[in-house]
Amino acid sequence: MVLGIVFIAGCTQQSPQNAAQSAPSDQGRPPTVSEQCPSQYDGTYQGIFTYNYKTPIKDANGRTIDYKVETSGVRLSVTLECDLVYEEGVLLKVTHVIASHPDFGCQVGGCTPLQNPPSNAFLPLEGTSPGASSASAMGLFIAFPNGYQLFTNGQPGALYVSMGGQVLSNSLDPSIQGYSYSVLSTDGPSSFPSEVRDKDGTYMNDFAKSWTLSKTT
Repeated sequence: MVLGIVFIAGCTQQSPQNAAQSAPSDQGRPPTVSEQCPSQYDGTYQGIFTYNYKTPIKDANGRTIDYKVETSGVRLSVTLECDLVYEEGVLLKVTHVIASHPDFGCQVGGCTPLQNPPSNAFLPLEGTSPGASSASAMGLFIAFPNGYQLFTNGQPGALYVSMGGQVLSNSLDPSIQGYSYSVLSTDGPSSFPSEVRDKDGTYMNDFAKSWTLSKTT
């Protein structure tokens, strides 16, 4: 799997590239393709990506004496369309997105995510379980028109999928807690979420608390 250094809210960490770059290659064997589409995942999912940040506690003279942890979230609506079906999983295009946070520039009415790099999801054929965890590079990648990118942690076992594909979320693997997803900007280090700047707060290295999406249509 290809790794890259990603700037996340003022810090860096190694994160997997998007699903299309890590999906099985069709060279050397014919992939199982669109005749098996649509998949159980086709449709629209809605949910929330939560995050933590710290804001200052100041004394009467305006000096910072401590910090308190704030929790907020981005409400997301994501529409998926089956593209290819492999033995290892299903590759889907992200065809439409609505993101509640203004940093993504995709609020009321939503937007069509970019396809270069391709916005997509790579998901297991069936739901995950303790005996059948998600494979490397499985998850969701969205490239917003304004240059922001959001993608879930792609390490093995980081993704939870309910049977039937009705719920997608981060797993409870303790190694990914606080790193369940990443945000970056192609224009430079991400300053998401912007309210950290506005409130004179500080970013937390483990800011990406959790995410979950439930199928609605």
